[in-house]
Amino acid sequence: MGKNLKQEDLCLLLDLARQAALSAGKIILKGFGAHGELHHKDSPGGSLASQVVTQVDLESQKAIFQVLGPTLARFDLAWLGEESPDSLDRLSKDYFWSVDPLDGTLSFVEGKAGFSVSIALVAKDGIPWIGVVFDPTEQVLYHAIRGLGAYRNGVLWKPKPLSRHLTLAFDRSFLESASLAPTLAYWRGVALNFGLEGVVLLESGGAVCIACQVLEHAPALYYKLPREVDRGGSVWDYAATACLYGEVGGVATDFCGGPMELNRPSSTYMNHKGILFASDAFWATQVRQFQLDFASSKKSSKDSNA
Repeated sequence: MGKNLKQEDLCLLLDLARQAALSAGKIILKGFGAHGELHHKDSPGGSLASQVVTQVDLESQKAIFQVLGPTLARFDLAWLGEESPDSLDRLSKDYFWSVDPLDGTLSFVEGKAGFSVSIALVAKDGIPWIGVVFDPTEQVLYHAIRGLGAYRNGVLWKPKPLSRHLTLAFDRSFLESASLAPTLAYWRGVALNFGLEGVVLLESGGAVCIACQVLEHAPALYYKLPREVDRGGSVWDYAATACLYGEVGGVATDFCGGPMELNRPSSTYMNHKGILFASDAFWATQVRQFQLDFASSKKSSKDSNA
């Protein structure tokens, strides 16, 4: 089941991760609407969502570490938490915890749903072995161990397409950009071409909740185009949901279909190759076509301006 962790070890670590997520969820709900002073992290070039931190973020991570901290020595694990410095131990240990104690802080601060706790156990090669997500407002706990299936509130989970529309999810910054309208027009055409009734746009939230909602509203897509600048989502935003997707038949890759680099030596940011979450392989293929069309339109624009 991994280089030095047996199945029983993974099951024990999963139980602890679930306990930690639920404990953090109680702290988050208690602070909902009374989060206290906002702070801004030193995150050069980062989006507003990546820079805002509340006292609840810090208290949530502390609660998670109280549960998972003892496993570091017992199982020789490393730690990567959003609200603590990256020690880079993740590059030498066989596994590391990847923790986002409050993903979707902006939604939390605004008093809206769309925030969650995200905990993953990731191998040194970047493969996620455990994924736990807890949505405190909906009281939904998702969990998975690689190769052993995914569960939603303790019930084996195999989400199925329920909608007659294609559901699209984007980050807040994209929803406010000039690219939104032509992108929606493109996907509306694709949806109609494949017998659907159009597109539905998911409300924005944290990346973790968005990825879970893609599975809950299949057929659905959530993607981010590659960017050269280090900013945006990080390992802790995608590791747990990537594990869930691997167990339910969804697709979680970089934008071009390659594996997510969940243990990138030079940075925790993930935008360098973009992100793709698709409810199934068919719609992931349509994103590849979108990529080709997108590249073709950019080339045509350059040629016409030459």
